[in-house]
Amino acid sequence: MPYHLANPQDVEYCSIITEVAQEGCDKIKVMINRRALYWTVSALTVFVVGAGGLAWQQGLRGSLGIYELFPLLGMLAWLLMWMHYVGGSVKRYFGLSKDTKILKRYFDVTSAIVLALILLHPGLLYVGLFKDGLGLPPISAFLVYYQLTARVALVLGSISLTVFLLFELRRWFREKSWWRYIEWANVIAMFLIFVHAVLIGGELYPGWFTALWVIFGLLLVLSITYNWLFDKNKLRNASKI
Repeated sequence: MPYHLANPQDVEYCSIITEVAQEGCDKIKVMINRRALYWTVSALTVFVVGAGGLAWQQGLRGSLGIYELFPLLGMLAWLLMWMHYVGGSVKRYFGLSKDTKILKRYFDVTSAIVLALILLHPGLLYVGLFKDGLGLPPISAFLVYYQLTARVALVLGSISLTVFLLFELRRWFREKSWWRYIEWANVIAMFLIFVHAVLIGGELYPGWFTALWVIFGLLLVLSITYNWLFDKNKLRNASKI
């Protein structure tokens, strides 16, 4: 065996060089994945929000008022929450699930926007109904939406709003053992709003967006399933260590 390979000191140097090179490669990979995550989430956000806004604009009838505006706010709220689930899937896919800082500002800002939208969505409706002399909520909405499917949609919307508002307490209770039930209730509420929009959402009138809405729903199912399986495997692997 040649001397330079048999020398323990040389072997140690080679080992150090290999570790440094591997560490450098890992850092480059993380940097590339972080950039890819930013671009993917940004592009998806622009696409879904833009598609929703275009569908709403195409569905407008007459002048813009409260009754024309409030459906847009509800749709945008759901699409941004959809992005939270899908963005989480993309983050896991790129191997960045442990990075708590990446996309934090994105999630914080969009979460604040979602909170404002889910409050303004029914709020504008009830303000308009009250101004038209139909009284206080929720009775005023049931007077206008008298068909069975519409009233079912109203109930689903009210249940979902309650769940979404409960989810805003996560900063205080997310470490509690029972918080996972609130998270799964939030998942269910996402699908309730999906149905709510199908039953009562005027913004779904353009045929192309109705098809896209169904695709969004299917992708949400895939995203939630992927996130659940990923986190489950992660916990399983952690318990083996």
